[in-house]
Amino acid sequence: MPAPAGLRPLTLSQYQDTVTDLLGEVSLPVVQAETSSVAASLSGFSPLLVEQFETAALAAAEIAFTPERRSRLVGCTPGTSADDACTRQFLASFGRRAFRRALEPAELDAYATLSAGAAVALHDAYAGLQAAVAAFLESPHFLYRVELGEPEPTSGFRYTSREMAGRLAYLLWNGAPDDELLGAGERGELVTDAGLGAALERALGDARSHRGVSRWLSDWLELEGLSTLQKDSVALPLMSASLGASFREEIALDADDLVFTRGADAHELFTSQRTFVNAELARLYGLPAPAASGFAVASLAADGSRAGLLGWGGILALHAKPKKTFPTSRGKFIRMALLCQTIPPPPPNVNTSLDFSAAGEVLTARQRLERHRQNPACAGCHALTDPLGLALEHFDALGGYRADEDGLPIDTRGDLDGVAFQDAQSLGARLAERPDAMGCLVRQLFRFGAGHVETAGETPAMAALEAGFAASGYRIKDALRQVVLSAAFRKASP
Repeated sequence: MPAPAGLRPLTLSQYQDTVTDLLGEVSLPVVQAETSSVAASLSGFSPLLVEQFETAALAAAEIAFTPERRSRLVGCTPGTSADDACTRQFLASFGRRAFRRALEPAELDAYATLSAGAAVALHDAYAGLQAAVAAFLESPHFLYRVELGEPEPTSGFRYTSREMAGRLAYLLWNGAPDDELLGAGERGELVTDAGLGAALERALGDARSHRGVSRWLSDWLELEGLSTLQKDSVALPLMSASLGASFREEIALDADDLVFTRGADAHELFTSQRTFVNAELARLYGLPAPAASGFAVASLAADGSRAGLLGWGGILALHAKPKKTFPTSRGKFIRMALLCQTIPPPPPNVNTSLDFSAAGEVLTARQRLERHRQNPACAGCHALTDPLGLALEHFDALGGYRADEDGLPIDTRGDLDGVAFQDAQSLGARLAERPDAMGCLVRQLFRFGAGHVETAGETPAMAALEAGFAASGYRIKDALRQVVLSAAFRKASP
């Protein structure tokens, strides 16, 4: 069932990061929430997911109220009465951050009564607060972000100052607004250019903005699948239980380096031969292992095939099968995620096995796809995806380099809408030259923050964002500024 209008369910990473902001690092059981900001905004919570949130809330509260942590969290010594000053002070403060607004008096009374009842039953004031915290974390006011908007003083409709506190925090930090941001929202400062601009600069300077950029990249590139990456370790012996996490860390470090450390041009996402590797990624990429344990910056071969995000093993592995490459999936990823184009699903009852070889015949992926495209129902979409995916055929299903395919030569040549390329590296260069690739990047930032694909009415705002991104020298931090200050991010639908 879709979420009601004006309510945005938290994504999985928003839920995890918000719990961390409120309680510190806690280990949570599996929660099968949406991982995409746009998908979450279109969905609600099933009964099964509500049960998972309840289990997670109980587990998080139990960890947060262990004897070594609870005093630091609460900040005072609670009593067992609903009128206890410490209890009410903590519940008011925690509830304000959990609900992204101040509690109503009746709400505070209800949570204080719940806490007191559990404290008396369990003979432990902290156990009472633990029960109340678990109740906060499974409340719809926590699991949904309320964004109802309000009429503007002159004309139109906008998000309220309090709602803008949450929108800003979840775009830049992927988590809960802090007390200072909530205070700015409560004072009405975030519906003014000056107030929003000041809050934006403070938020960008906060360490949590590094987390926010990493989460945006994960949302955009669908990296959550790396958490459960599975490959055939016989066919791909470099597969390991830790490789998915290594892939994610490489991408997070590359993004942090590009956006925050160097403030580099976003074109480097497609062309850079600079990355970060640990021992197992160095082995997969054919690079020297770092001198010390952990990750270190590395240079890819200038005359090799690997460059930019099309060379990230995590991207290549995600869009491949357990044993074999999957050029169509890789090409579809390029079209949809990197160029913001739409590729329709395959027609019903179509043979997608690509098993077109005769007995004893060995075919390359290119040859199999050429035979598949002989079906007129498949030819149109495959003409868009396959040439791009075939450019990556020198990378196996795990993202490692291979010189041939089952002893047959690999042909990676193709064209991107009429512009020729030779291999993965030159395809990345062709993508970097396209204005729509840079435009797609800033649109993906907007989608992450707004929770929806831009509408026809937002076309002028998207054009302004793309122009501003270009004028900034394609710096992603500047693109974040422009998204936050844009009318499309601040205006609500009546």
